[in-house]
Amino acid sequence: MSAPHILIICTAFPPANATGARRPYMLARHLVSKGHEVTVFTSSTDGDASWEVDLHGIRIYRFDRGGPLDVRGPIRQWLARRSLAKHPAGPSAFVRTLSFFLLPLEFISAPLIRVRSARELIRAPDVIIATGPGWSTFEVGHRLAKNWGCPYLVDYRDPWVVHFPEIALRTTTWYGSGLIGSLKRAWIARLEDRYTRLVNGATAATGPFALNASRSLPQVPVRTIMNGTDPFHQRPPIASGSALTLLHAGRLYHEQDWATVMAVIDELHAAGIGPHDLGVVLLGPTTEVPGLLAEMRKCAERTGLLRIEDRVAPSEVRDRMETTDLVLHLGFRGKKGIIPLKFLEALSGGRPILQFSNERAELESMIESTRTGVIVGSGSALRQFIVDAIALKRKGTPIPSDPDLIAIADHGWSRSMEAWRQFILEVISKEKVPNGQD
Repeated sequence: MSAPHILIICTAFPPANATGARRPYMLARHLVSKGHEVTVFTSSTDGDASWEVDLHGIRIYRFDRGGPLDVRGPIRQWLARRSLAKHPAGPSAFVRTLSFFLLPLEFISAPLIRVRSARELIRAPDVIIATGPGWSTFEVGHRLAKNWGCPYLVDYRDPWVVHFPEIALRTTTWYGSGLIGSLKRAWIARLEDRYTRLVNGATAATGPFALNASRSLPQVPVRTIMNGTDPFHQRPPIASGSALTLLHAGRLYHEQDWATVMAVIDELHAAGIGPHDLGVVLLGPTTEVPGLLAEMRKCAERTGLLRIEDRVAPSEVRDRMETTDLVLHLGFRGKKGIIPLKFLEALSGGRPILQFSNERAELESMIESTRTGVIVGSGSALRQFIVDAIALKRKGTPIPSDPDLIAIADHGWSRSMEAWRQFILEVISKEKVPNGQD
């Protein structure tokens, strides 16, 4: 029997340089390597398209984003125009709230994939996999699965409806407070229920996310399929005579203690540490925290120890991680199940991770089990560790590091994606396609 034909629906795919493109690409690449026919439905590439990877053997269809094309009725069309109108402050809160409830799900960013168009492009797949966010992929997957009558799986890179507060992040799951926030949460719960009625199984990127998904989908099997890391790269220590460098790549989260990091940088500056001793680099930072980047820039100006640099292609991020002295990472206060892709990349980068955290969640456990870094839990401990590391750098002594290569390999992409493939095959073999109503 030939390997099953698998359709993956996602909002981003290479060459798009987007975090959401990593997981579906790694799955597609692995499935092709195992002989599967793989089709991808995704959005047209716009913005940063710098992720150059091997797309050979993957059939990709890119759809324009819906926008006003997917909106009917005069009131909805007016809302769509207002939502898209260019204004420094963006649309008003009133327009944003009405748009949330009255316009199609993620109408601005969602790929416009019609059932008729899909049927004209490809033969019926053996299974459909929709990965979110964006959550419009679940809607598309639902409609196609209903039309084709094939098994349907959903994949939670993040939670959609949050059943356990400790997995919620402001950047991905915050819908506001008060009555409007409650109404929005009730609305997305309704949408999740509607677009997962036909699912035959689900996957999630971490254990706590899988537990959360099981609460939403108690009738189907849910499997934890973690993201992965590349093969370990052993790098020689950086020569003495240059400043100690700490690199942080990517998003700065609301749940991370950046205020203490800036305070430590100020203290080091006041103690006479200069740019010839220390350089802390924020590479391509984005954040949902109001005013945080402005405060970071002020810290950079007054100390000379902090640099903020623009976003770069994934290959360059990897190169930068492998040529820094320490990879700086922060824990997530009061949270479980949060494992950023940049952290996983650092696991195999060959440089020690400096984890500033009071938590004992998945990140900290992974550092301890792989021996890939050190965890410091207070501002004073962070400051002392940096001072000691500067002294080692001046002497030309490597920062102590003894990574467990076998433990790191356990977190490799190939292992994770093969576990996902086996789960897909298990679901297909059961051939249970429930009857549901749209």
